[in-house]
Amino acid sequence: MTTSIYVYAISEFTLPALEACLSLRPEHIVLIASDGADFARQALQLQGRLQERLSGSRVEILSSASTGQSLGGDDIIANQAWLAAHLVPRLQEVTRQGGVCAANLTGGTKAMALALAACHDWQRLDYQPLGNKNTPMQSVRASQQPRYQAQPSAVPHLHDARPLDIARLHNENARVSTPNRVRQYPHALELAQRIWDAQQAQQPALQALFAGLERIWAHEREQHQQASITLAWSQFLADGSHAQAHLDDIRAWVAALGSLHASTTPPLLHADAQCITLPGNDPGKSKAHKHLRDWISGDWLEQLVQHWLVQQDIPATAMESNLIGAEEDASGSQREADLLVHHRHVTSLIEIKAGLPPNKTPGELENQLSSLGSRFGKTRKALFLGPEALRAMRAQRRSEDFWLRCRANQVTLLLTPEQLYRFVQGDNKIWPDLKRGHVPPEFAR
Repeated sequence: MTTSIYVYAISEFTLPALEACLSLRPEHIVLIASDGADFARQALQLQGRLQERLSGSRVEILSSASTGQSLGGDDIIANQAWLAAHLVPRLQEVTRQGGVCAANLTGGTKAMALALAACHDWQRLDYQPLGNKNTPMQSVRASQQPRYQAQPSAVPHLHDARPLDIARLHNENARVSTPNRVRQYPHALELAQRIWDAQQAQQPALQALFAGLERIWAHEREQHQQASITLAWSQFLADGSHAQAHLDDIRAWVAALGSLHASTTPPLLHADAQCITLPGNDPGKSKAHKHLRDWISGDWLEQLVQHWLVQQDIPATAMESNLIGAEEDASGSQREADLLVHHRHVTSLIEIKAGLPPNKTPGELENQLSSLGSRFGKTRKALFLGPEALRAMRAQRRSEDFWLRCRANQVTLLLTPEQLYRFVQGDNKIWPDLKRGHVPPEFAR
């Protein structure tokens, strides 16, 4: 039977309310907001999400602003009196008309939950245990008797909210940036897997090519502001004598990467026996140059990570990449979340690094991820490091300190597709238990 009126007390964490309402689709939703700007903001943002997703439902906020009477939320007797004055008459009218009155006790203070449970002869009271991905929402019949009576759950399992909806619970201006167009090319994914395999195997040709590209596009960026750059191999390769032995393999990689944007003649990235031509750093040039640079510099791994998760039956709708929280950081720029995954009611924020960004310490990477996490509510945070990123960190002799710092700040480090899948499934034991101050061998100096 359709729920006629569904009542939820607002707290700082409103995701359970969103998922319950999207699953039950009540005719009338009442959000109770205690006094305070934070609760008012959370109620308004939740109301906005519900109105957008449930066009047939009426969503109302009950608060001091709408009733003219203050609601502190922490006094059981005061809460009871407030509910009797402003909520109970509505519930009684619905009951007289034969409707179903239900409330969700997941949110709000304990004082509010007690007052709410006792204020009416509810047909159903719901509760969703937090942090347990396999437990269905619990429902009981509260008929003002000494004991609650177990009821079949209104829905076997709540629907997962979309990652973008979760982001907009915390910032209504959150948005997804335009994906890199290179991802659309038919063989981009296959090439991304080839890059991963070659980096795992420490293939010399790819290492030499990527070292040269990183130098031109990052470390010497200001020196190469033209649209296109042509360099002799002796200028491009950092270790010319060693890399020249792998020149045929390097040129094969250039041809493969250049084919990602082969609509121009010649391709934006191409080479012959004497020299290599690659996109420069001219900010005024067409976006095609930037898209190819960005994909080769790290977007390939972001695309591959999503593909791995889809292969393990994580729905594409459970993931959102390049999500902008819409708030500026200390530098005035808007930080993107590489990947936000919400699966089986577990929200995971994953930053993905194919290499170490120039002029950034490992500690700054951890700070960046930790600061992002608060923009999307209660999230589990992880940093997925590609093979070259881990090797660079170990070469700088910073890997041990980085592991310990991340562990202290509840950031999980991931190195393999298997660890990635276990993490988004809610596994908290990605790494074995270690004594205080010890690190896994992968991060040992």
